[in-house]
Amino acid sequence: MKLFSLLSVAALSTAPALAQWTIDDLSQARREIAITAVGDTVVFAGGFLPSGISTDRVDFYNTTTEMWTTGMLSVSRGGAAATTVGTKVIIGGGADVTPGGMGLDTVDIWDSATNTWTTSNLSFARFGLTATTVGTKAMFAGGFFTDVVDIYDDATGMWSTALLSVTRGDLAATSVGNLAIFAGGWDGGSNTDVVDIFDDSTGTWTATTLSVPRSRLAATTVGSEAIFAGGGSTVLGDSTAVDIYNDSTGMWTTAALSEPREFLGAATAGGTAIFAGGWNGVAQAYSATADLYTAGTWTTSAISIARWGIAGAGLQNEAYFGGGIVFGRRVDIYTETGPIGTSYCGPAIPNSTGGPSTISANGTTSVGLNNVTLTADGLPPGEFGYFLAGQTQGFLNPPGSQGVICLSGNIGRYNSVADIIQGPTGDLTLDLTSIPVNPPQAAAAGDTWYFQCWHRDTNPTSTSNFTDGVTIVFTP
Repeated sequence: MKLFSLLSVAALSTAPALAQWTIDDLSQARREIAITAVGDTVVFAGGFLPSGISTDRVDFYNTTTEMWTTGMLSVSRGGAAATTVGTKVIIGGGADVTPGGMGLDTVDIWDSATNTWTTSNLSFARFGLTATTVGTKAMFAGGFFTDVVDIYDDATGMWSTALLSVTRGDLAATSVGNLAIFAGGWDGGSNTDVVDIFDDSTGTWTATTLSVPRSRLAATTVGSEAIFAGGGSTVLGDSTAVDIYNDSTGMWTTAALSEPREFLGAATAGGTAIFAGGWNGVAQAYSATADLYTAGTWTTSAISIARWGIAGAGLQNEAYFGGGIVFGRRVDIYTETGPIGTSYCGPAIPNSTGGPSTISANGTTSVGLNNVTLTADGLPPGEFGYFLAGQTQGFLNPPGSQGVICLSGNIGRYNSVADIIQGPTGDLTLDLTSIPVNPPQAAAAGDTWYFQCWHRDTNPTSTSNFTDGVTIVFTP
C-alpha cells in the first residue's frame, strides 16, 4: 500500500493545490520497465536490474485494495513495450541484457478478466520499440532496427503487420481519438523527426514531422491532445521540445519543458499530463523534475528521487512512475483531486450571518479511489452541523427549521461525534464503502448521490437551517 503522502504539489510549485504525491516501492529494483494499466490494476513488467541483467518479475498494484502482488513473464527481459486492449495487458519485445543485448520477439498476454497468461510472438525480434492502443488494436511499432508494426486486434484475436515510413527505435507513441501516433526515434545514424499516424477509422497511414528531431522522448494523451515531450536531440543535446497534436482542430503546436531531458516517463492523471524524471545531459545529472500540463497551462513539481529510465502509466485520476536509476524500486504516485459534483437546490435560505451556507465537494468521482471530501461554508460561527446523503432529491421546509432540505426518501446522517462539524466551516472525508443510509450502502460506479449539510442556528431564537445541495455521479 502507499507508504505516505510525500507532499502537496502546491507546497513545491504552482501546480493544482489539491493534487498530491505519494510513494510506494516495487518488489525489485529495476529500470526500463514495461508499464500499463487495466481495470483497477497497474502492471509493472520486466526491466533491467542494476547489473544490466533483465528480470521476469511482474508487480501488480491494485488501486482499489492498495495491495501488491507479483507474477512472472515467460522470458526475462527489459526495454519491452506494453499496452492494454480490452481486458488484456500485452507485453512485447525487449532485450535480455543491457548494453549489447539480444532483441526478443516474445509476447506475454495477461487477461485481467480471467487472471491467466498466454504467449505469442512478434514478427520481428527487437527492443527499443513502443506500443499504444487505438480502438481494438494493440500496436507494437519500430525498435532496433525495424520499421515493422505488429498489430493485435482484440476483436478477432488475430495478428497482422504494417510498416512505419522510416526504420527506427527509441520512438514514442500515444493515441488520441481514432489516431495512433508514432513519433521521433533513432534511425541508426541520427535522430529523426518523422511522425507516422495510423487512422483506425479508415485504416490509412499518413506522416508528418516533429519540430525537433529526437529520440528517447515520452508521450501521453490528455483530453483531445497528444503530447510528445523531451528526448535526445543530435544538435541540441537533450531537448526541452514539446510537440502537441490537437485532435479537435487537427493542428500541431509547440511548448517547452522546464529543463532538457531524455529517458523520462509520461502519464496522465485526470486532466493533467505529467512528464517526470529523466536524464539531463546538459547538466549531466539525473532529474527529479515533473512538468505538468493542465488545460493549456504548464507548471512544475518533483518526484521523490531523481532518476532516469523511469516508466509512467495513468489510471483514472492517478499517474504512476516506477523504477529507474538510481533508486529503481521507487514508485511515485500523483493523484489529481479538485472540485467535483454539481450544485443544486440553491441558493440556500440566508441564516443568521445574513448570507446562505453552501456545500462543495472535492476529490475524485472514482469509487475505486474513494477520495471525496465535503465542505460546508458560511455556517453561523460556533453552531454545529452534520452532512446528509441520499439518492433522491427533495424540497421540503421541515417544522422548526428556517431552511429547506433538498433530499427525500432514505436519508443518511453523518451525525456521529467524529463526523459533526462546527461553523463557520467544516469538512468531512467520506467513506464511499459505507454511506450511512439504512442499511449502510456502498457507492457504486454509475450511482448518483445527493449531499447537503444541516446546521443549528439562532435567528433570533433557536432554529436550524441547511446549505444548498451537491450532486455527485460516481465513476469506476
